[in-house]
Amino acid sequence: METLFDLPLRKVIELAASRDPTPGGGSISALAGCLGLSMTVMVGHLTSGKNTALEEEIIEVTGAAQDLMAKLEKMVELDIAAFTEFMATYRLPQNTPEEKKAREDARQKAFKKATDVPLETAAILLEALTLTRKMSHIGSKMAISDAGVAAYLCAGALEAVLLCVDINLPLIKEETYVVYARTQKENLVRAAQKLKAEILATVQDRLG
Repeated sequence: METLFDLPLRKVIELAASRDPTPGGGSISALAGCLGLSMTVMVGHLTSGKNTALEEEIIEVTGAAQDLMAKLEKMVELDIAAFTEFMATYRLPQNTPEEKKAREDARQKAFKKATDVPLETAAILLEALTLTRKMSHIGSKMAISDAGVAAYLCAGALEAVLLCVDINLPLIKEETYVVYARTQKENLVRAAQKLKAEILATVQDRLG
């Protein structure tokens, strides 16, 4: 089955700009984060083989970052699937009290799924920032500005994808879940902003 990652870049951009609601904000945020993380991987590849003392760590961080890129690719598709499921609930019949209840139950389940996916995407992006922080210290000075690019894109993608949480929470009736999701979001944003600041400080220091 063809996925967004199988399409030419120009086609992806055309689809994102079209009247079709997918790929939407969640998918594009994950894609942007994947592009950002690719810079962390690139710095690793450009550094590998140049510093024997750090070679093992460089390979480890680079490999872990590549694994996260694969996870983000999966999240793009999961986001599209969650939105498709979400929209399908609006087409369910509601002619009887039983149908109305079944429809509402399906909608609530879909709302939660459409919230869980961006939360998971943000958690992956936080891991991406953690790896980028490591790379900002050990990566080649000649390519260290690209670690800064990774920090900006991954942190921006993390905060962007969490807007999908914001738009879904008012639709969810289970208060305990709403509190959980809101707390997760706040913790992710706080941690991401801290990591981004640390990475950029390290990059600027090494550039100077």
